[in-house]
Amino acid sequence: MLKRSRSPPWRPASLVAALALLLVCLVGRIAAATTVRVLMPPIFANTTIESVVMEPLAQEWSRTSGINIDFQFQPSQSSTDNVGTIQALFDAKSPYVDIFLVDVVWPGQFADHLLELDGRVSASVLAQHNQQIVEAGRVLGKLLAVPEAADFGVMFYRADLLAKYGYSGPPKTWSEMEAMITNILPQEQKVNPGLMGYISQLKPYEGLTCNVMEWLRSEDAGMILEPNRTLSSFGNTVVADKVLKIAQRWRRWLKNGIVGPLSIGADETTSLKLWLQGNVLFLRNWPFVAGQTRAANVSWAWNMTQLPGAQPGMSGATLGGWLWAVSKFSANPDAAVKALEFLLSARFQKARTVAHGILPTVMSLYRDPDVCATIGNCELFGGMSVAARPAGASGQRYQDVSMSIYTYWMSLLNGNAPEAKALDAMNRNIASVLSIDILGPPTNVRAGDGVAIAMMALSIIGLALVGLVALNLISLRNRPAIRKSAPAFMYLVLVGLTIEYVTVFTYVDVPSSTQCILQPWLLCFGFSIPLTAITLKGLRIYKIFNNPYAKRLNLPNRTLFTWIGGLLAVDSLLLIIWCAVDPPLPTDIKLASSRYTACSSKDPTFQSAMVGLLYFYHSLQLLAALWVAVKTRSAGQGYSESKSIGFSIYNLTLIITIAVPMSYADVLGQTIQFAIRSIGIFLATTTLLVSYFAPKLWNEFRNPSNVKGNNQESSAIASYQANAVGLMSSQHEGGNGNAGGGHGKNDLNHARELGFGREGMLSFRFGSSALRLQIAPWKPARALLLPAQRILILQHTGGDSADTHATVIPLDQITESGLRGTDGKLAQTDSTVSKASAGSGGGPSGARFIVILGKKTFEFMAATGDEASRWSDSITIARTSKANAGGSGGAAATNSKASGASQSPARAAVIRSESVRSTQ
Repeated sequence: MLKRSRSPPWRPASLVAALALLLVCLVGRIAAATTVRVLMPPIFANTTIESVVMEPLAQEWSRTSGINIDFQFQPSQSSTDNVGTIQALFDAKSPYVDIFLVDVVWPGQFADHLLELDGRVSASVLAQHNQQIVEAGRVLGKLLAVPEAADFGVMFYRADLLAKYGYSGPPKTWSEMEAMITNILPQEQKVNPGLMGYISQLKPYEGLTCNVMEWLRSEDAGMILEPNRTLSSFGNTVVADKVLKIAQRWRRWLKNGIVGPLSIGADETTSLKLWLQGNVLFLRNWPFVAGQTRAANVSWAWNMTQLPGAQPGMSGATLGGWLWAVSKFSANPDAAVKALEFLLSARFQKARTVAHGILPTVMSLYRDPDVCATIGNCELFGGMSVAARPAGASGQRYQDVSMSIYTYWMSLLNGNAPEAKALDAMNRNIASVLSIDILGPPTNVRAGDGVAIAMMALSIIGLALVGLVALNLISLRNRPAIRKSAPAFMYLVLVGLTIEYVTVFTYVDVPSSTQCILQPWLLCFGFSIPLTAITLKGLRIYKIFNNPYAKRLNLPNRTLFTWIGGLLAVDSLLLIIWCAVDPPLPTDIKLASSRYTACSSKDPTFQSAMVGLLYFYHSLQLLAALWVAVKTRSAGQGYSESKSIGFSIYNLTLIITIAVPMSYADVLGQTIQFAIRSIGIFLATTTLLVSYFAPKLWNEFRNPSNVKGNNQESSAIASYQANAVGLMSSQHEGGNGNAGGGHGKNDLNHARELGFGREGMLSFRFGSSALRLQIAPWKPARALLLPAQRILILQHTGGDSADTHATVIPLDQITESGLRGTDGKLAQTDSTVSKASAGSGGGPSGARFIVILGKKTFEFMAATGDEASRWSDSITIARTSKANAGGSGGAAATNSKASGASQSPARAAVIRSESVRSTQ
């Protein structure tokens, strides 16, 4: 059995030959219109050996068909050299050659220049041939070449050694071969140290690719690149797992000596030499070795068989050989197809097999006595299981694909790279060479997926709950408690929650450009609107829950919308900048083994900056909400809303802290990420909805008249005011000193002894700017105006500082004082005085006056407008009556001095810095 040679990359000589042949094409003329020229590489250096067999048959066929066949031989026997000649003719679109004989791996490379043969070549003619070899001529489903001769990878073995150790035949599985080598080799190496178990062609070249294809075929592990251009060994698949185990086994065999170490650098010639020297137990090579072995007249018994497999009968033999192909530029395509059918005939193949020993592809010839007498082992060659190389799917890039295969397998066999890593790199390299999308379609959750249906159902349930709450608020809108809760707040919260529920739908399916724009807008607005409204509600409670005079007061809608509008303006500004400069658009994100479509800007750094700013901004909002929740946690019975607000914000923070990082973890996969994001949105939104609105609506249905709530609040105010009246009465009645110290009515009596101008219960707050004043909380205090000492003492009565701290305001540092106007500033005229001002801190049950000390402003609230006026007048008179203050001061000093011996340190602490916090 003869073999056309394959050699490394084509040489300059092939280019010279191509140009010479092209020149003949240009200057020669066609002898007859029905002549079909066939260009083929020679089997023998003397081409006459082939011509004397083929030409008589062609002439006989010509007499009946009227078509002449002109056989022309390439100047080189090397298939690698000859590819240059063929390419030159195709590049010139020359019609001179009609039929080419091409290597089995070339059809893909020349696909653009070959005539499609489906429907042209008779189906009955093709049916005579080995269908596995016929399929080797298909490129992406198109039949471009048909069989000329076969060549298969086979295994040669030392029959004498197998018989010596009791084996009746060669191994049929790889495991059997390993067992035989393990048994025979140690014993035989005592006699022949150079003996090796298994030798193959593992040098990094086409031969290694052939070996790999046989290994995979013998274990039903695909062919790496399948005919449909998919990479079967990529990813977490059954086939990929098989390929990995095969790689690990061959690596192990090289390490432990089952495979001879010289295989790593061996090609066909090297391995043949080792075989002929008697140093190989099992050899993988091509059938031509049989003739070489006979010619060498070796002294030991040998034979040839199929390569082993995972199971008996699962052998894989890499297909070598040649194929006929018709040029697309042929001037006589119909005549060329008829000539092609002649070349495919059993008669033509038999004559060449008997004369030259080539393996036929017509299956009936393996039962022909003349053929079997020539090639021997007809049963072996007629039953080969072909391991095709991925030439057709590779197209013109087969050489690059093959290089990728043998390069990365060489790496893993040598131990230079872990098996899994090398195989993954090989697949990715092939995908890059052929521009194959190995990651498959985007893994985004689709609308029909179960998880998408479940999450959208949750969102619809959430929207239904929002609608139910809204209907109840509308039906109960005239209830006092609902009016008191500021419906505008509640409706805004519901709007924000609705937006957040809708956001889930924008993450279903592969996102469009519109979805990519909507996602950040809906997320930001759906977060900011309800959180801001609830935070402002909590802030109002924080400011007034220690102020009984302000408990019936609500934040006006104008203030509410101003705050929310301002915060949303920041969101809008950031989002507008993002969308204007580099908007998020559908972007293909490739992971290790999958891909998905995400909404991303072209510049990832810019997107990271914008997303970071948005997260930072919303984190500040959340921190502010947490601060308010913490500050109002101790609000009394009249502020049950504070508990709902705090519970909502605490849970919102917890859910966001868990869900947001996980929604960015690509390792979880798109399905889990989508579920986490959707469940996070649902839980955060629904928790806020239920915890804030459920108690309010439940109380209304349980106590429709809302009498209890109103009475609780009225009782709180009445109790506070009664306490103030009682305190003032007890102060006038006097009392005994407390030798143990402390702050109580005895301290007030002592202050009275010092000469007070006014005393009573007030609420106050202060700030160094209008904004700080507005957000400052109210504090209740016992107020003592002491003109003689030129101070106003505010002894705290609420919160943690009750009865332990006091604020002292020096009258001499007061620059302005008076009633508060409707504009929040000092009233300039009586018409601007608001004794029942609305807003944060004012209301029907209270009135306010202002004291200014440079940049710091104190705002006070009294039980009534008249009370506020009296306090304002008293402070104004006290701070402006310096002359009287001096006289009073002397008296006070005298009284203080006279009773100094009986004063305890605790009483004096009212005006000493040890327990008094001065405003200086």
